[in-house]
Amino acid sequence: MPHGQVAPDPALHQPGHDVGMRRLLRQHLWGTRDQPAAAVLRELGAMQAQEFTYARWSLAQRSAGETAATIDRLYADGLLLRTHVLRPTWHFVHRWDAAWLLQLTAPRVKMTMRSVIRQWGLDEATLRSGTAVLGACVADGSHRTRDELATALEAASLPSAGPALGSFLMAAELDRVLISGTPRVSAGGTVRQTYAAFEARVEPAPTGGSVRIPSGREFDRTEALRELVIRYFGGRAPATVKDCSLWSGLTLADVREGLREADDLLTSEEIGGQRFVVPVEPLAIRPPETPVVDLIQCYDEFVMGYTPTRFFGAPPLTSSPARLSGHLILLNGQVAGGWKHTLGPREAILDIVTDRPFDEAEAAALEDAVRKYGDFLGRALNVRWR
Repeated sequence: MPHGQVAPDPALHQPGHDVGMRRLLRQHLWGTRDQPAAAVLRELGAMQAQEFTYARWSLAQRSAGETAATIDRLYADGLLLRTHVLRPTWHFVHRWDAAWLLQLTAPRVKMTMRSVIRQWGLDEATLRSGTAVLGACVADGSHRTRDELATALEAASLPSAGPALGSFLMAAELDRVLISGTPRVSAGGTVRQTYAAFEARVEPAPTGGSVRIPSGREFDRTEALRELVIRYFGGRAPATVKDCSLWSGLTLADVREGLREADDLLTSEEIGGQRFVVPVEPLAIRPPETPVVDLIQCYDEFVMGYTPTRFFGAPPLTSSPARLSGHLILLNGQVAGGWKHTLGPREAILDIVTDRPFDEAEAAALEDAVRKYGDFLGRALNVRWR
């Protein structure tokens, strides 16, 4: 077991120990899905999004009636953005949250990447030069592909391929110069991601309502720490301080400072000898009366939203022998198999493998989950069962 992770205790998965169920409900994987995708994203703060096509599903399956097409429109319009934030990896963020999240977490990401970037032969001055070149490429409102930006770097006699190109692009994101643009679709249907000017795509949040990050004035780090812990624990509790620290890339001290500022909304409780942070407002928990199957992608927040307590009260995610890929079939919140898709122009192949034969009720729940995924994709599904 990786260092620092909590050993699974089978007793904690008995009735009365409901950590997994509470997380599923807080994350909107279970329960009423009555919010649009943008509202769900704001509530969770950020959602890991390495694999774009699967990440769309993570957002849609928590929302009311969203499909791949509607998520694509939100993304093309810039309401949903994709950038490197929290940790050196891709995340979906709302256009109202990109600025403060980057300002809060980018310094730690830069520290993490510093030694790696040096190994690739780049220094701070070179990165600044590259950021200036990339910023000039999008200053006129253009949305540029990765290849087009590489050409501009090459014209400026800067490294333009491989890890060096990725370093320049990430540095420009972290400095709030570039962010995701409108994807470019060819006549043949090939989708190419683009980058746009940060200021053209990002907006401050309107004041009032539940928004706690003020707009129109200087960034306040204490307010941002409060907001981050409210979003994290409000959408993922029960979770620990260390879970939040590793998810956000911030220090334990930063998380504790945020919790002190948010003590009107967040409290703690002990479960199985662990101290968890939970919202003050209780959650109505009602175990499902029939089997529930969820298809989640490998970078889903139900997996990536926790580190030390990822397996708390449940078998490790890696214990399942049936593994097509990292994408998981959950049966009543427990890993019960794997899945993956292969997307074609008009249909998709969906490979399904389960760890054991499902009974009639479980099989019906799995078929319902597959149907929902087909509805999301908006194309015919060719399902291959194993």
